Amino acid sequence: MAAPTVYAASARAFGNVSTFSNKLDPQLWSANAPEIWDASYVINSAGNPSWANGLAPSWLRLERDVDPPRFAGGTAWNPPGDGLFFEKVRFSDFTYRNVLKTSYADRSTAPNPSIKFEYAQYDCLATDSSKPAYGGVDVDHGSSECLPDQANPNGGVTITIAKTVRFTEPDYCIDEVNALASIMVPLTFDSWLYDLMYS
Repeated sequence: MAAPTVYAASARAFGNVSTFSNKLDPQLWSANAPEIWDASYVINSAGNPSWANGLAPSWLRLERDVDPPRFAGGTAWNPPGDGLFFEKVRFSDFTYRNVLKTSYADRSTAPNPSIKFEYAQYDCLATDSSKPAYGGVDVDHGSSECLPDQANPNGGVTITIAKTVRFTEPDYCIDEVNALASIMVPLTFDSWLYDLMYS
């Protein structure tokens, strides 16, 4: 089995923490980066960590061939808390339908402002390709954080991103996909950091 790809980087940017609320909100990944994400949304209630102890909520039936339902019980992650999160993400010629355990808190207007997102793999539903398969990712965890830049007397923020990922499908090219990930994951996240800083 290939070793996971590990990425970690920080960047300083102009603006205050609230400047980055929309760009760092995972629910807006598919709007902010449609070339990567086809879908990104909460599928169970924030503040109700029903995935605790590794169990899905009893009402949630994750199906391999169907995207899970969006959370419809108000504003997701408000108040800040835990939730199961669905992403349909494109990588190379493949699309991964993945579910993450997440914790998100946007406190960008608080006296000590911050934005923090943490996630860990829950279940990869399927890989869509010329040979569709169930599963496809067995390691996927990381975080993003935005804090005031304490080292800059003129203000600004520090944004930190970390990701560790490993692919298990398509089985006919696992080594190639993971080798590609070791190149593309850093390029993708470096590009995202650049976009956060300058757009």
